Amino acid sequence: MKYILIGILSVSAFVIIFNHMKILYFRKLKSFRQETLEFLKSNHLEFVEERRPNNKEWEKSPYQKPPAIKGSLFTSQINGSPVTWTESSHKIIVGKRNNDEKKYWREIKTTYFKKPELKFIKMK
Repeated sequence: MKYILIGILSVSAFVIIFNHMKILYFRKLKSFRQETLEFLKSNHLEFVEERRPNNKEWEKSPYQKPPAIKGSLFTSQINGSPVTWTESSHKIIVGKRNNDEKKYWREIKTTYFKKPELKFIKMK
């Protein structure tokens, strides 16, 4: 009975640490460039640039601008790094066809135990 409990705890710890490493990879290291290029290609556009939105663009944004300093009552630390359950990041993607330039908002939403969600919304 003691070995079953130790086995269950070991497997649980492994799953939590594995998912934490995966979420850190998606949030900090993966650029999602390939997915962005595929989206532009499906819309018959060429990649021009990817950048952070400026203050003017945030005013017309379909998303709420994130605060400069994040604070939360529920933030856990796993392996010494603070982690929130869900995190979103936003970028402006610019593509062009002939001389027509089109801009899109790209939102990447990462949540524990889920695949990252990518959303592209055309700017007005």
